[in-house]
Amino acid sequence: MQVLTIFSKLLPVILLILLGFILKRKGIISSGGADLIKNLIVKVGLPSIFFLSFLRTKLDFSFIYIVAGMFILNILLLFFGKAAGRINRRNGYTPFLFTGFEYGMFAVGVFGAAYGESSIGPIAIVDLGHELFIWFVYVTVLMTASQKRNSIKKTIYSFATSPIILSILLGILGNILGLDKIIDTNDILSGVKTTIAMLGNLTAPLILITIGAGIHFSLKGLKFSLKVLAVRIPVVLILYAALSPIFLRELGLPFAYAAGLYTLLIAPPPFIIPLFIPEGDEIQRAEITSVLTLYTLASLVLFILFFAVHPVL
Repeated sequence: MQVLTIFSKLLPVILLILLGFILKRKGIISSGGADLIKNLIVKVGLPSIFFLSFLRTKLDFSFIYIVAGMFILNILLLFFGKAAGRINRRNGYTPFLFTGFEYGMFAVGVFGAAYGESSIGPIAIVDLGHELFIWFVYVTVLMTASQKRNSIKKTIYSFATSPIILSILLGILGNILGLDKIIDTNDILSGVKTTIAMLGNLTAPLILITIGAGIHFSLKGLKFSLKVLAVRIPVVLILYAALSPIFLRELGLPFAYAAGLYTLLIAPPPFIIPLFIPEGDEIQRAEITSVLTLYTLASLVLFILFFAVHPVL
C-alpha cells in the first residue's frame, strides 16, 4: 500500500515531464514557447513562491551558517571543477559542470511537486548561499571564460533588481514585521495573497513541463556525459552524507532541511552554461547540452529513489 502511495505522489512529476517532452516533439511547444514559459517561471512563478515561503518560514539564527556554508561549498567545488575539467580538456566549459546546481528549473520544481508547495521554505533557505555564489562568482567566472565582460556595478544591479532576490528580501522583511497575520485579517490583502499563492501553484507543473521539453537524446558526447556523471554524482552524494548530520544534529533542524539539501545537491549543473558559450562554438555547446540532458534524467532518478525512502518530510 505504501508503494502505491509513493507512486501516486511521484506519478504527476513523471507525467508532467513526459508531457513536456511530447509537446516539444510534436511541435506544440517551440523553442520560443519554452523560453516564454521559463520567463514566466523566473519572473512571476518563483518570486511568488519565494515571497510566501520566506513570509511564513520561521527564521532561525542557524540559517546564517547554512547560507555561509553553501557559499563556501560551491567555491570549493569551483576549484574541484578546475581539476576535474581534465576529463575533457578540449571543452573549456567542463569545469563549470562540477559546481553550481540548477535550482530554479529543477530542484524547487520536483521538491514542490513531491512534497507540496507549502514545504518549499526549507529548500529555499538552503539555496540562499548558492544564489549568492551563482550571481557574484559563478556568472563572473563563466563570463571571463567566454571572454565577455561584466562590471561589478552591473552585477550588483542585476542581483538587486532580480525578481527572485526582491521577492526573497520582501518575504524576509514581511516575516520580521509580522505581516503574514496582518494580511490574513484584511480582506483585500488576503485576496492579493491568495492570488500570489495561485501563481506559485502553477510554477512546479510549468517547471516539470519545461524539463521535459528540454530533453533531447544524442549519442554525440555520450562518453563525455557519462564521465561527468561518474565524477560529480559520487561527490555530491558524499557531501550530502557528510552535511546532513550537521543539519540534523548540530543545527537541530527538521528533516525537511536535509531533504532540501539532498534535492539541491543532486540537481543538474546550471542550465545557463550554454547561454554563455559564444556563437561558433557549436561543438562545445552541444557537448555541454548533452551533459545537462543526461544529468537531468539521472537527477530525476536520484530524487525518486530518495522520495521512495522519505515520502513524508
